[in-house]
Amino acid sequence: MSQRKPVRETSRRRLIADRAARWIVSAGGIAIIVSILGILAFILVEVWPLAMGAHVRFARQVQLPGPAAGALVSDEHRTHVAVLAADGHVRVVRVRDGRLILDTDLGVGELSAMALPPGSRALAGATRDGRVVLAPVSFDVSFDGQTQVVTPSMAEPVILELDPRRRPLEVFAAQLGEDGSATAAAQLSDGILAVVRRSTQENMMTGETTAALERYEAQVPQRLTALVMDADQKSLHGGSAKGEIFSWTLADGQPGAIKAASAGPSAVTVTTSG
Repeated sequence: MSQRKPVRETSRRRLIADRAARWIVSAGGIAIIVSILGILAFILVEVWPLAMGAHVRFARQVQLPGPAAGALVSDEHRTHVAVLAADGHVRVVRVRDGRLILDTDLGVGELSAMALPPGSRALAGATRDGRVVLAPVSFDVSFDGQTQVVTPSMAEPVILELDPRRRPLEVFAAQLGEDGSATAAAQLSDGILAVVRRSTQENMMTGETTAALERYEAQVPQRLTALVMDADQKSLHGGSAKGEIFSWTLADGQPGAIKAASAGPSAVTVTTSG
C-alpha cells in the first residue's frame, strides 16, 4: 500500500504577495493603456482644428498716426509696432493704448515705395529722387521688478543712391546686414537694373570703421513688377507683368547671369526669398 506524501499549504504571506503582484501588474497595464489613449486624445484635439475652416478675427485695432503705413515690424512680444509711412517717417506705436512712442524723420522726403525685407528688422523705402533708405529698428527688453519693459530705438539710417539722374524708384529690394553691409537694387525708369552695395571694414588697431560703395548695372528683358533680395544679400529675384520670374546671384553686390522661368500668364505681384 503506497504512502501519501504530505501536501504543503501555501503560506498566507505568499498568497498575499502573489495577489499584490497580480494587482500591480494589472494596474501597470491599465496605466499604460490609459496613457496611450491620453496621447491619442491629445493628438486628436491638436489636429482636429486643421480639419475645420480657418477664421480670422481682429484681436485689436490701433489707429496709426500720420499717412498710411507702407511697411511695419513689431517686437517679438507684439507690444509695439514700428511703421514706415509715405512721408519718410518711422513711427513706433504702443499696441496697448495706441500711444506714439517714437517719431523719426529719415530726412529723405516722400517715399514712392516701402517694404520690410525678408528676415530683417530694417524698414526699407524708395525715394522720389532715386535713393533707397534702410531704417534699422530694435526693441530692447528689460524688467522693472516683475514688469516687462520694451524700449524701441532706431539706429542711423543707411541711404544708398541708385539712380544718379534722381528719378523716382518704384520696384526695389534692399537688405541690411548685422555687420553694417547693405545692398539695394531697383529697376530704373529706363529699364536698367541698378545694384548698389555698401561694405564696411573696421580697423582693428583704431576701431575706426570705413565704408565703401560699389554700383553695378544689369539688363532686364521686361518691366519688373516685384523684386526681393535674400537676407544674406547673395541672390535677387524679380517678377514681371507677363508672369516671368528672373533671378540673379550677387557676388558682393555684382549681379551674375540672369536666369528666367515662367510662373504662368498672370502678372507677378509678390516675390519671396526662401
